[in-house]
Amino acid sequence: MKRRNECWALSRLAGLLVPMVLMCASVASVSCRMTPEGVVSVSSDVSDPKMTKFSQESQDTLVLVFSEEVELSSLEVCKGSKDNLGECVLSESQLEVRPTGSSSLVAADGGDTAATESQGMEAQILFKDTSQLYVGESYILSGVAHDQDGNSLLFQIPFRGYNSKVAGVVLSEVRTEASNTAKDTAKIEFVELYVHKDGNMAGISLYNAYDDKQGEYEFPSAEVKAGEYIVVHFRTMEEHAAGCIDETGNDLNASTAPDSCPDARDFWVQEKEARLGKSDVILLRKQSGGDIVDALLYAESGVKDTTRKKLLDAAQLAVQAGAWQGSDDVATWVVSDGLTTTRTLCRQNISGTSIPGASKEHWFVVADKSATPGKANSTERYVKK
Repeated sequence: MKRRNECWALSRLAGLLVPMVLMCASVASVSCRMTPEGVVSVSSDVSDPKMTKFSQESQDTLVLVFSEEVELSSLEVCKGSKDNLGECVLSESQLEVRPTGSSSLVAADGGDTAATESQGMEAQILFKDTSQLYVGESYILSGVAHDQDGNSLLFQIPFRGYNSKVAGVVLSEVRTEASNTAKDTAKIEFVELYVHKDGNMAGISLYNAYDDKQGEYEFPSAEVKAGEYIVVHFRTMEEHAAGCIDETGNDLNASTAPDSCPDARDFWVQEKEARLGKSDVILLRKQSGGDIVDALLYAESGVKDTTRKKLLDAAQLAVQAGAWQGSDDVATWVVSDGLTTTRTLCRQNISGTSIPGASKEHWFVVADKSATPGKANSTERYVKK
């Protein structure tokens, strides 16, 4: 899935890279561990089959990769999540298993030992009827994998209804500070996106490395048009929770909480604490764990070495993906000195339906009281006195 020399970096960001969280259990006792390929089952019997990869290829196709040849049974797709499982929408008779041959697996111990390759089994799960699967909705694929020695693996895989019309969006503005969070004058940290291509937001995700414990924010289904601005508020205010409404429909004024943006789409991250740092790396992905389509790397002049190291892996991924025209050296990042609730980081090269470049030259901190969430960015640069 990734080149061998990327394995070490990927293992540290595996939670970021896995398309979905893979939950697994074997008939014997079982735990799970992180690898460069994702979350893999590890049982007390080392001969039990293991799932090493999962991907969603299209509206009607999932791909599973196992550590050895297996037969799949008891397959079904249900609505909801592992903690709130709903009705089943696809039974085993509506799912077709199509083995697609062997798959090369890379194993690495993270040390000096060279990576080794082995052969696993890849299989497609085809949905014969997709009429009950809706874009952006949560589902669980469950089943049992049996190997030739009688060992079994029970698995549950969360996935979402496939988005075949992904909107084209880019990062536009970032506020890292908040104030008066309990009052009607509250200002909240946000990441603003600009839509350059019509489509649906379902599955598009945002990640920031400064506070990676919370994982990615994944958008629900929402049809958007080119020229729109989308503001993702990076915390939900407890005192105003009832007004923190995700504007997924046509009413762009449904969100009534303080700092909501009139006539622009508001979305709210379900967290109470700050997540964005004054030095940070923000990644925008086409889907959770998928391709990085845009990135912003920024740091204060006196950024601590511990913070820089914390951001390094995400920075390397952005550069390797071509989403950032610079390097993982902070000298090529945007200088973020002077950020306040009214001084934000703004992109300067957004226009129409073109996809702007992403580099240090394209972003700067704007002047006092020049934050413009939900609107075209200010061109007034902050000058330190």
